[in-house]
Amino acid sequence: MTTGCLNQQEICFHNMSSVSVVVASAGYPDAYDKHKVVTKLPPLESDLGILFHSNTIEKNRNIITGGGRSFTVTGIGKNLAKAKINAYRLVEQVKF
Repeated sequence: MTTGCLNQQEICFHNMSSVSVVVASAGYPDAYDKHKVVTKLPPLESDLGILFHSNTIEKNRNIITGGGRSFTVTGIGKNLAKAKINAYRLVEQVKF
């Protein structure tokens, strides 16, 4: 969506549930780690859900956290319980 073409996107609705979980730096919201190199991420989209970058930059071909809330993962499932399980499966794949 960074291209400014939201009006050109097709919107689809599904009869599914979703649960979002914020992935934050250790210590957040108090003193927390900043500028950590991200070593592992799930795919941006998968059958489990979607990964959103919140506070990251790309530097020297690495993804770097800005600190605080760095990612949000949204798990998708046939009900809330399955969506929650899928969200935390995605969270487990985020390493920095």
